[in-house]
Order: sequence, then structure tokens, then C-alpha cells
Amino acid sequence: MKITFFGQLGLPQPSERDGSTAVNRVEALARQFALEGHRVTVFGTAPYLSSGNYHGVELKQFPSLDPTKPGGWIYLVFGLIFLFFHPAEVVHVHGWRAAFLLFLTTRFLFRNTRIVWTIDALPVSRMERIVLSPITSYLSPSITTSSRTLQYRLLVEYNVRAAYVPDGYAVPKVADISVARFGLKKNSYVVALVNSPHALRRVAKAYAASKTRKKLVVLQSPIGEYKRLQKKYPFIKLMGHEKSILVLAVNSRADRSRNQLETDYSLSGRTRRSIIANAAAVIIGDDEVSTAILLEAMHAKQAIIALNNSRYQEIMGVTGQYFAAQDRHGLASALMGVLTDAPRQTQWGRLAAKRAQRHFTWPRIIEDYHTLYAPAVRPVPMDSAYLVPILSTR
Repeated sequence: MKITFFGQLGLPQPSERDGSTAVNRVEALARQFALEGHRVTVFGTAPYLSSGNYHGVELKQFPSLDPTKPGGWIYLVFGLIFLFFHPAEVVHVHGWRAAFLLFLTTRFLFRNTRIVWTIDALPVSRMERIVLSPITSYLSPSITTSSRTLQYRLLVEYNVRAAYVPDGYAVPKVADISVARFGLKKNSYVVALVNSPHALRRVAKAYAASKTRKKLVVLQSPIGEYKRLQKKYPFIKLMGHEKSILVLAVNSRADRSRNQLETDYSLSGRTRRSIIANAAAVIIGDDEVSTAILLEAMHAKQAIIALNNSRYQEIMGVTGQYFAAQDRHGLASALMGVLTDAPRQTQWGRLAAKRAQRHFTWPRIIEDYHTLYAPAVRPVPMDSAYLVPILSTR
């Protein structure tokens, strides 16, 4: 089977920011289907992708007018031309522009192609809202969303039916780094995952009220407002590098300007995972922590206390604890309950890990995509083989 991924950033993953969720999905799916012997092609633009081979996946780079913004109309048009001369049996689409172009051309070019469209966000622009209905009714792709909340809103607000297929995580294959090299001891600190000084200030006030003696480790760089908060609250330990990465935040959130500078996580990969795994607990202090990092903490058997957010509730279910944004005493109470009760702390962690491993690993999620790509070919579940007892003839 020939499978093409159309409309995402590219491979390998360019960064670990929240916006790279689609890249995680594409990388996991592309590598797995290539491993199974399918011919897989991923489209992308510079600097997010270079033409070549990546773990058996064919990479095709197309030009874009603005390389700082992945995709663009030129990239999509070149992708359609490539698909015309190299047709695929399955085209997995990401993004509204790619879906719109396929809507315009599918009747003439891709009548024998199965189109799977993953929607990661609600339509923002007026054009997206106008074309959504005809795309979904005329193109009739298999539409998926990675969020039940988004699935519900698409149905209620736009009358669009979509299948829920969550994003997953890759189980680590290498051991954690000893946190002693970072000046930390196992279970002697709590990790706070925050993406803004405002969120850290809110968490720090609750942390002070909890009266714990453990350090509050924050995966941010000691610069600007973060550094001032560290001076105000001595229990805060900033673990980012001195030279933090500054990136342009290009998003459509109403509470942020288009050219605002944000501080990215300076710690990532194995280092971040090791610090999270050896903490006494994890606090998720704002709405912007990525799904991948949350699943990382769950897999590490951490007791997690998260902001009361629909996405976090959807992923953790009843395996985590929640607090309201302005409820300083609620967060302090939850912290004291976890940090002063070791059996309870262990129980929360085991429940979180069990949920992550049962529902959110990529091997399990890829089973759902098998049925989307080839509905007539369903994988045989492992528990379908039963042992038949050998009856005695005596």
C-alpha cells in the first residue's frame, strides 16, 4: 500500500513545542507503516525537511514562499502535482489548506484514493468556516481528531462527525540520567511544568502555602521574570540553560500578540524525562503543557496535580488530581496530601502509568489507523487465538 502524508511540518521532528504534535503523529505512523512494508512518503518544506530517506520513509521537500511558516500554497500545489504523477492509495491530510485543495481536485485527480483528514483545531479564519461544510460532505474523508472536546465541538457547532483517535507517546528505550549531576536527589523535589511567569507565580504562592521543604524545579531558563520569581521564592530551582531559545509565537490566541517572544523549554529529551521521572510529584500549572510531556510524566509513574483543563482530564481521567486556576488553597492541599503520604503518592503514580500504557502508546493507537487506512483489512487481536483442549480418546 502506498501512503502519503500531506500538510504537516516534516521529519525528523523540528522542535518539542506544542505545535509539533502533528509531527509526532506523522513520524510514529510513517515509521511503523514503512516497517510493515508499505511505501510511505512524507511531504515537507525547508528547513523542516530535506529530501531523502528517513527510517525507510521517503521524504519529499517542496518550496514555500515563507520558510518560517510550514506549508503554504506553493508547497501544496507542488504536492498535488507529485500526487498526480505518483498516486497513492491513502493520503493522510493535516491542515485546512491541504484539505481545501484536495476538496477542489479530488473528483478529477484522486477518485481512487482514500483520504484521511486529521483536524487538530477548530476553524479560525472566515474561509475555513465557509469551506468546512462542503469539504466534509463532498470530499467525505475519514475525519479524525486527537481530542474528544474538539470532536464534540465539531459535531455541535459545525455538524461534522469525526472519529476520536488520540495522540500517543513512544516508550523510552534508554535509561534515565542520574539527577545527581543536576544537583538533585530522587524524591527531594517537585517539578512544575509551566509556560509563563504568571503561571509560575500562581503555583509558587500555593507551594509556599503547602509548607513543604522540597525544592520546586521549573524547566525554564533563569532569565527575566523567571529569575525575579526565583529570587522572591528561594525554593524555586530553575533548570533551563542561561541562553534560552527565543522563538516567535505565531498563533491565533486572542490573549497573545502575533509577534510576542516566548521562552521555549530549554531542557528536553532524555534530560527532561529523567528530571520528571525522579521527582516526588508533578504540577501542571497552565493550559499550554503539551500532551507528549503529560504522557511522559504519566509513564514515569508520577503523581500529577494539574490545572482543571478538559484536555488534561481527557488524558488522565481519574488517575490525576485537579485544581482551579485561582484556587491556591486547593493546590496546596493536594500537594500536602501527596507529599506527606508515600503510599498514596505511589498509588496515584501507578494508576497514571497504567492508563498511559494501556491507552496512549503508539503501537495501540496505530491499530486505529490500520482500520482507517484499510477498512476492509482489520488486524487480528492477540486474544483471538484460544487454546483448544486435546480430548482423550480413551
